[in-house]
Amino acid sequence: MQTAAILAGGRARRLGGLDKGRLVIGGRSILQHQVDLLRGLADRVVIVANERGRYADLGVPVVRDIVAGAGSLGGIYTAVVEAAGPVLVLACDMPFLTAGFLTQVWDAGRDVDVAIPRSPDGYHPLCAYYAPACA
Repeated sequence: MQTAAILAGGRARRLGGLDKGRLVIGGRSILQHQVDLLRGLADRVVIVANERGRYADLGVPVVRDIVAGAGSLGGIYTAVVEAAGPVLVLACDMPFLTAGFLTQVWDAGRDVDVAIPRSPDGYHPLCAYYAPACA
């Protein structure tokens, strides 16, 4: 089963606490765009967040961080454990991802434990493939 997890548990300190995933771009929130995109790629889509009820309107399961206060790494860990198999992980503040790019990330992870995209700016572990061994 292919699982995709959106990390939406951050405090958004740089935005004064504003929920980044709820920012609207092109008429939809970033989270809604990601959920719609991932539904076409994965068998199961979940949101990892601090509050289960916060994203209930998006129609996908919301799971709480296993290790509270552990930041993005804790969110990745929760996604890997929750998936019980390989998982594609995305941060909730990435509005311009495409199905083609995410499919490439997924395919890059088929025979390895982790596939992390790299750009001239460096690695992007908050848009990556993680196998169960990463837990």
